[in-house]
Amino acid sequence: MNKKQLAEEIARRLPMKKYQASHFVEQLTETIGENLARSHKVVISKFGTFSVRRKKPKRVLNPVNKRLMTIPETKVVKFIAAENLKKLLEGNG
Repeated sequence: MNKKQLAEEIARRLPMKKYQASHFVEQLTETIGENLARSHKVVISKFGTFSVRRKKPKRVLNPVNKRLMTIPETKVVKFIAAENLKKLLEGNG
């Protein structure tokens, strides 16, 4: 499901026009992204928690020239599903 399909589904389930649902989805994803960019945790009850994790730099062997190289520190988004979502995925929801 992409953002357009998500907006259409929200518009179908709620008394809302498609353009309103699309605007809502856009604002939601923008707000989540902005908070993650500031390394803030985003908790959505009954869904899950988004957070930013730092991966330390590491030294690896380049398979092409067999030289050691350093992969710099990076930030990655981590998602932990809430119990409700886990149960839904297991078919118990």
